[in-house]
Amino acid sequence: MNNIHGGDIYRNSIKLDFSVNINPLLLPENIKKSLYDAIGRCGQYPDYNHEILKKGLAIVHDIYMDNILLSNGASEALLAVFHTFMPKKALIAIPSFYGYQHGASAVGTELIYYQLSEDNDFQLDEGFVDSITDDIDLVILANPANPTGKLIDDNILQKVIDRCQSKNTLLLLDECFMELADSNHTLIGRMEKYDRLLVLRAFTKSFALPGLRLGYLVSGNTSLIEKIEKHLPEWNISVFSENAGIQCLKYMSFLDGARRLIGKEKQYLIEELEKYKIKVFSSDANFILLKTDYPLYERLLETEILIRDCSNYKGLSKGYYRIAVKGHDDNMKLIKAIGECIDN
Repeated sequence: MNNIHGGDIYRNSIKLDFSVNINPLLLPENIKKSLYDAIGRCGQYPDYNHEILKKGLAIVHDIYMDNILLSNGASEALLAVFHTFMPKKALIAIPSFYGYQHGASAVGTELIYYQLSEDNDFQLDEGFVDSITDDIDLVILANPANPTGKLIDDNILQKVIDRCQSKNTLLLLDECFMELADSNHTLIGRMEKYDRLLVLRAFTKSFALPGLRLGYLVSGNTSLIEKIEKHLPEWNISVFSENAGIQCLKYMSFLDGARRLIGKEKQYLIEELEKYKIKVFSSDANFILLKTDYPLYERLLETEILIRDCSNYKGLSKGYYRIAVKGHDDNMKLIKAIGECIDN
């Protein structure tokens, strides 16, 4: 699984990691403190029902606690969906997150790939709706998508939902980057209308806690939640994750500041990158997809800067790269390093 995901700082000497797409702001001190406080709870089992954390999520999203399933990161929830429903065929739009392929391979699901067009800026189009045929058991979409950063057009997404409903096809909507996107198009507030819809979220990206591993699924159909829960281990959420998650929900305004910073810095990066004749794809998320013939990954790695080489994404090829949007000082260092690499 070499280089399947970003963040491989363990086999490289790295000073700046632009390969993972997380909140660029420093974590509030009270959230950090909650991790230290959890040390005192290590002699106890976590609350089996995670009642306080679920109650907080229910308030934030204006849903019921029974609509929520907590997981050890979004990846655990994704894998549990595959193990629960054992789909024979699943449809995904590519390029897309490798975790969908990993989940499918775990249970022998045949993946049907819908190739998005670069000429259409990798936007999801109506052809995807037509690809939801009677033999498709599961559809997985990310909104916004990874690695393209695209939000799905509301009209197209509604057609996907309606198609899945009419064909009794399960729809898993990955919204792990939604809270850092330019605008909020979440379906959580409308999920009770659709009994074949699951929405996936994580604290990983929003609060820059990838090492903590805390995610959740929500659905208006509680029977789906109950079925998936049976495929998760007891106490899959540690006291550290539980404490931190409870504190994070008290700092939702932290995300407002992050979105403002991301919007400003994303524009800066786009303008600077285009000066070097690098093709930059428009993004609604906190990361940017690039295309260039220049070997950016290798040359930047020599300067101890890590970006995401996207050549192993199904649907992409050599020359595609993804960079996270970070704080201004780090972004300036990246642009300076790119300039020096290209000019030399």
